[in-house]
Amino acid sequence: TMASAKSELVVDLSCDHVRWLEGATAEYELPDTGKAFRCALMFAMSRGPLALPSPGTPAEGTAPFTARLAPQQLAWLGEEVRRAGEGATASQVATAMCNACAQGHSDDVFGVVRCKTGVATADSACEGARAALAKQRARAS
Repeated sequence: TMASAKSELVVDLSCDHVRWLEGATAEYELPDTGKAFRCALMFAMSRGPLALPSPGTPAEGTAPFTARLAPQQLAWLGEEVRRAGEGATASQVATAMCNACAQGHSDDVFGVVRCKTGVATADSACEGARAALAKQRARAS
């Protein structure tokens, strides 16, 4: 099956979060920081609603960050923005997502191969997931 088309989303992230994503990209040999962002998003999606910063809390030292997201990832982000209420933005949700993920163990966020339906296994139908798992095993040995 053909992978669903990804859409571009630009959010404002703190420089610390951008550095955190860059570090994970290097450490886990991810193709780019957008992939690291998607890993964090998929991890957050599996954990339930986010704790958003109070509205109007200005983020210090932000920079625009571009990620290419699949339709279900964009839908989840949109749902989190709606749940957060009036005045909430995708940038605030992305910041809350990075905060939540940065508090966890990075292997849980970036070292797990996830498919649309959950955590991938060697039996996953998703060819990309199987290839990523094989690469992960090769790196570990």
